[in-house]
Amino acid sequence: RALLEAGRAAAAVADFDAALDQTPDAAGTRLNRALALLKLARYPEAVAELDRVVELWPGHTRALFVRAEAKAKAGD
Repeated sequence: RALLEAGRAAAAVADFDAALDQTPDAAGTRLNRALALLKLARYPEAVAELDRVVELWPGHTRALFVRAEAKAKAGD
């Protein structure tokens, strides 16, 4: 997450990918990965990631809100 906060979204995605290789159902990691994807304007990927977060963490308000924003940016 430090990479994301430092403005290094691409490096953050790579780190989140490595973490998810070890724990694929880590909803918090997936949420952070989606936030990094949004910073990179990779909206469809962010939406897919946020869909997975909502599956793992139903009712998570932030994930639902960010997913709505990502869908709007993706043109959905």
